[in-house]
Amino acid sequence: MARVRVSFTIRRTLSLAAGLYANVELECSPDDGTATLALWFEPRSEGAFEEQESQSERLLVEANRFLRWYRFVTGEASVVELTDAQASPFRFVSEPGGAPWGGNDGIRYAVPEHAPAARTKPLAQVESEIRAGLQSAVGPPVWHLLVLDADVAFAEGRNREAVIFCWSAIESCFNTTFRDLVQTNLTDLNRNDRDSLASGTGRDISLTNRMTAGLQLAAGQSLHRLLGSDWERLRASYRVRNRVVHEGGEPSPDEAERCLAVTRRVLREVEALRPAADGE
Repeated sequence: MARVRVSFTIRRTLSLAAGLYANVELECSPDDGTATLALWFEPRSEGAFEEQESQSERLLVEANRFLRWYRFVTGEASVVELTDAQASPFRFVSEPGGAPWGGNDGIRYAVPEHAPAARTKPLAQVESEIRAGLQSAVGPPVWHLLVLDADVAFAEGRNREAVIFCWSAIESCFNTTFRDLVQTNLTDLNRNDRDSLASGTGRDISLTNRMTAGLQLAAGQSLHRLLGSDWERLRASYRVRNRVVHEGGEPSPDEAERCLAVTRRVLREVEALRPAADGE
């Protein structure tokens, strides 16, 4: 069976010569400001939609790996990874002759629609809380904004970003809360020791130890006990985070979704431990 080429075109120029870059074939069209990324495969069946989907996904993974290296080497910050909707349409042609394979239209992915969240508060309460927040000297808790960023990234298929946003939210919420608990409840320690314990520096106290033994000391609670079976899910999501951050790995949609779920659980448990502010 003849080989098939799957490709997509982006509306930007890349400062490279056309050619093969690992598995990705690059064509540049400076006149119309586009670049086409493609790869070849030998189909297992004639025009199977499932194979079109799997090869589109394979091309997107390889193309994003190429774009990451291009961005790093050139320093062009505006070059970002693509979602399946941004790369669409994926076109398939067979050789020889370049006849369409599996239909003339290829595959096109739609931009996800972000439906408004179901309202859980009465409108009057929403308006009152917004006005009260605007009157305060601080902004909303950054970890809640990060989770919303993670929601959007996950919906758009940007799973790496979703995982990074989730762990930024967890660390922001936990570190802020743990610091306040240490400073409020462990007044028998001198200031330097409290600062060292709260930050994990000095004696190199790991995040896991602060979430367990450290939190037990500062609040009489351990996140391990509070989370129950979700503690292992949290540890699994941390391994996914490390794979992304340290190895450039690509989490699966299931891994990103599980990371979002356990992040929300962690934020609920940690926020419940926050010391009351003055006047509350």
